[in-house]
Amino acid sequence: MKKICILLVVFSLMLVSCNNKDNTENSQIDKNVQEESNEVVSKTAEEENYLESGQVFVANNDKGTYEFKVLEANYLGVHDGDVNKNERVQVVWEVSNIDFKGSIQNLDGSLIENVVSIDSSAIKVKDDNQYILNTMTSGWDGDWSNEWIAIKPGEKAIQKFTWILNDKDTEYIYASYPRMENQEYKIKVNR
Repeated sequence: MKKICILLVVFSLMLVSCNNKDNTENSQIDKNVQEESNEVVSKTAEEENYLESGQVFVANNDKGTYEFKVLEANYLGVHDGDVNKNERVQVVWEVSNIDFKGSIQNLDGSLIENVVSIDSSAIKVKDDNQYILNTMTSGWDGDWSNEWIAIKPGEKAIQKFTWILNDKDTEYIYASYPRMENQEYKIKVNR
C-alpha cells in the first residue's frame, strides 16, 4: 500500500511537471505569435501614415477642391558652380485645380483671383533622420522657371525645386505642406 501511494505521488508529480512544460511551451508559442502579429500591425499602421509617390492628396474647403501629389525625388549631387559643395535633391510635385477659387499675390503686387498655387516655400522636405532640409538659395536645373504658377480651375501644373541634402546617402525623403496636417509623402530618392 505504501509503495502504491509513493508510485501515485511520483506519477502525479510527473503529470504536473509535463503539463507545466506543455503550458510553458504553449505560452511561449502564443507570446511569439502575438509579438509577430503586433509587429505586422504596427508596421502596417506606420506605413499607412505615408503617401507614396504619385498618390493623390485631396484638399478641399469652402473655396473648392484641388489635388496635390509628389511625383519623385531626384538626387542631383553637387553642382559644379556651388562653392559650398552642397549635395542636392530635387522634388517634383503636381497640383491639379479641380474647382478651387483662392487668390495669390503676383510678383508685381497685384492679386490673382480664382487660382491655387503651391510653391517650394510651402513644402517641408525632411531626410531619413527627420532633419528638415533647406531650399537652395538659387535656382538649379530649372527650379525657378515654374516657381510661382497660378493654376486656374481645370488646369494642372508640374513644379520642381531643389533642397540641400544633409546626407548624400539618404534613401527616402518625406514631403508635406501645411494643409496635409498629419500626413506626409515618403518618397524613394532616385539616383
